[in-house]
Amino acid sequence: MDYQNHFYTLSFQHLNHNSNETLFSEKTNLSFKIGIGKRNNSTTNISQFFTLTELSHLFYLNNQNSLFIKSQNYYLNSNHYLTNELFRFGGINSIRGFNENSLQTNFLTSIISEYRYKINSNFYLHSIIDYAYSEDTTLKTKNNLKSLGLGFYLINKTSLIHIQYSNGTTNNRNLDFKNSIFHINISFIL
Repeated sequence: MDYQNHFYTLSFQHLNHNSNETLFSEKTNLSFKIGIGKRNNSTTNISQFFTLTELSHLFYLNNQNSLFIKSQNYYLNSNHYLTNELFRFGGINSIRGFNENSLQTNFLTSIISEYRYKINSNFYLHSIIDYAYSEDTTLKTKNNLKSLGLGFYLINKTSLIHIQYSNGTTNNRNLDFKNSIFHINISFIL
């Protein structure tokens, strides 16, 4: 079945940078996106509405210790959902301990947290404690997602290396470390 989506969107982003900090260059990030539109095919017109918000802040406890908190929230309202229009999440940029974009939802609220210990100006260690609640109307599921783990971040002259070891679980299942995942992100500085 062929279809077309048409959305009118409005977005806003506010970033507060730490100009004198190489490891923690972003102190606060607030982004908001809202959209209203329709999905059309040869027989139906379905109205849709979505919101996507992300808020993060880095709280400095002292020169070596900090707490990073991020909240990601998504909502899609539709009378009928198609799997490929649902929000994808999971992985290094959302709830860790799950494969990258392996989870889908039409409703998500999450808290992502890290306690960060700065070793020097180029290296820090961090904990991972994440929680998310999601609903997927297409699968008729409601999930409580949790993850725990550890990671480190290293910056040098040519690259940024971020490696995390985390374990995710759904609903009331116990953590099983044979299901742990390494998330690796390498960015090159040109």
